[in-house]
Amino acid sequence: MKKVLVILTLLCSACLVPLHAEDARAAARPQSSGKNPAPRGKAEAPIVPSRSIIKKSDDYIVSAAYPITGNKVLDAEVEIWVNTQIRTFVYGVESIASPDRKVFYRLNVEYELVEVSPECLSLVFHTNTYTGSSPWDAPNQGVATFVYNLPDGRKLGYEDIFSSSAGLLEFLSNYCQEELLMKLGPEQQERIKKGASPKMLNFQYFIVTPSGMNIYFPAYQVAVPDLGEQKVEIPLKKLRPFGPEVRLWGSQASTAFPLNRAAGAVPPNIGPVGTVGPVSTVSPVSTVAPVGMVAPVSTVGRASAAVPLNQVQP
Repeated sequence: MKKVLVILTLLCSACLVPLHAEDARAAARPQSSGKNPAPRGKAEAPIVPSRSIIKKSDDYIVSAAYPITGNKVLDAEVEIWVNTQIRTFVYGVESIASPDRKVFYRLNVEYELVEVSPECLSLVFHTNTYTGSSPWDAPNQGVATFVYNLPDGRKLGYEDIFSSSAGLLEFLSNYCQEELLMKLGPEQQERIKKGASPKMLNFQYFIVTPSGMNIYFPAYQVAVPDLGEQKVEIPLKKLRPFGPEVRLWGSQASTAFPLNRAAGAVPPNIGPVGTVGPVSTVSPVSTVAPVGMVAPVSTVGRASAAVPLNQVQP
């Protein structure tokens, strides 16, 4: 029984397995762009090809997708991350699967890609892991976020995006708690207070967007599980006191900082004078080799693999 519980925990946390940036760079290689153009989606979603992975056995099915941007470093890192989720999931299932256990396991990986500016791209992965005996059982949900500097494909943390960390964590906590309380109601107040308290671990999932930034809270963190993942959108103008690196937002910065744009070029950082120690990012690393069967497809924005999980039978 103890072994089963350990493996199930491993399956449920598959989406949180990180990767080592150096391994991503070592694995970088040219990617095919796909032959068919993707349909136009939302304004913030660029048209890019994607790749799908379908992996099946008598005990599980994996359905995953990730974008192919053409940036070798970025694409290699994303590929390793996705295949790490698959490898972890498959290992867990194969460790506990048996004829006596009438369970069919599923892993679904979807993504949202946001082209912020020519110098910044953000990516959000949503994972759903089904470990119940019924196809109608609620999945275990996970989220992972990435913000990339272009064109070098370097992954960015808070310390790269803001020049001043003084008060940033307290601001994120207060702003998110206020927004979540209005959205979820007083019934979730205690969960919100705990899950959005001023600890960097609570704000590790974030992306830069054309209008500012988004903070993601996984299911369970700030609300009852039935309410699922939560997102808080923060306007760029609210982030001004912390010296945002406005080049990442490109022309969008003129909306948040019109006076600076009118006077001339927007300075690299806009915020209080002074240097404060950088905000540390919470992102442990590991080394995993890519696995899985790969077949190129074409998609855009939030995408999933071609075969919906609820339509595939073992």
